[in-house]
Amino acid sequence: MCPPLGWPVKKENKTEKHPQEIEVWYVLPSLRRELAKKMAEKALAQKQIAKLLGITEAAVSQYLSAKRGKEVKFGKEFEGKIREKAKEVSEGRVSAYEALSSLCRDFRESGELCFLHRKMEKVPKSCTLCMK
Repeated sequence: MCPPLGWPVKKENKTEKHPQEIEVWYVLPSLRRELAKKMAEKALAQKQIAKLLGITEAAVSQYLSAKRGKEVKFGKEFEGKIREKAKEVSEGRVSAYEALSSLCRDFRESGELCFLHRKMEKVPKSCTLCMK
């Protein structure tokens, strides 16, 4: 069961974040950061990483220096998935768009988005909105 009608609920002039907002604001930047890190570990230049990920070199620099995308930490199993996707993107087997879409879907389906949503917001335990 998800929150009752009236969702999103306002609290102290603040609207609670929808799970997809958390995904866009926190998960996606953290995934980009991890992809950039894995590519840099394989000696790809920041310029190459930027081109492959479809972002600026400045963004790559910020990801690598932990100025951006540091809010979400991934477990070892998920790190393995990120590493594999970074390899696939680096080799041109998939686009960054495909890799990020796949990783976001895996993150949602694993229940980690629900965990993060509950950690950041007051969400009823019966809510399954993140899984949809």
